[in-house]
Amino acid sequence: RTSVSTGLLVQYNKSQEVDSMANLHSEVDEVRGVMAKNIEKVMEKGEKLSRLEQRTAELDANASQFRRTGVQLQRRMWWRNQKMKIVLVGTVTVILTVIILIICWQKGVFKKKKY
Repeated sequence: RTSVSTGLLVQYNKSQEVDSMANLHSEVDEVRGVMAKNIEKVMEKGEKLSRLEQRTAELDANASQFRRTGVQLQRRMWWRNQKMKIVLVGTVTVILTVIILIICWQKGVFKKKKY
């Protein structure tokens, strides 16, 4: 009877070891699965960050181009405004000169005086 009991005890201990090894293997497999998912997520985040960096660089380039174009347009409009002012001042000067000459002519300023 003792040998049967000892044999059962040894067999029971071995089955416990096998169960604990199976549990350990299942935990390791579970950890592997979690790690694989985490690595996948990190890779996706890395790709998203790369795309975000690329978009940021493109936006920066577009902003610089927009700024340059804005400055060029501002200069062009300033010159156009200056030209209009010059034309306006010239036109007003000519009109005033003509009016003054007409008034002077009517007053007889340009007639020769007889002595």
